[in-house]
Amino acid sequence: MVLHRCAGKAPELTSVICPLDYGPIAELGSKESWIEKYGKYLPIVGWIMAGSAYSRRAKPVYQAYCHQLNSRPALTLELWEGCGEAEVIRDVCQRVQNSMDWPTASFIPEDPCGVLWWSNVDGLAHVEMIIGIEDAYNIHFRDDELQFLAQGTMADFVKTILILQSK
Repeated sequence: MVLHRCAGKAPELTSVICPLDYGPIAELGSKESWIEKYGKYLPIVGWIMAGSAYSRRAKPVYQAYCHQLNSRPALTLELWEGCGEAEVIRDVCQRVQNSMDWPTASFIPEDPCGVLWWSNVDGLAHVEMIIGIEDAYNIHFRDDELQFLAQGTMADFVKTILILQSK
């Protein structure tokens, strides 16, 4: 099977892998229910109700992303050519999968970190993931780097890890 990125146009193309779309997550943030909006001001009970309401709204978005990830073949390192060492790519993808509760680590370089670092349940899961990667690679991300990476892609993330590791 020939795998090709979504933007590519090759006559021998038999399977296309498109990056995950950030749109559904952006919509979630812009369409808060009244219980989510005002529940956060009511300690404990309001927080629980707001969290539950958000989880109900986020579940179909999460399931759609899971469906797209499950429809991809296993992690294909040919797509990651020029992005870094294969063992680092595998490890980072595995850490993102485990920390963010994705069904598979079949990420591609163009997948946005904003989607892959999103959790429909725990708002701090991405922080734990970043700390785990910092510990594993003996690096430290500055706040501005993380802000840039949150808007970037998995390729940007892996390359930044390798650059910080080489310093």
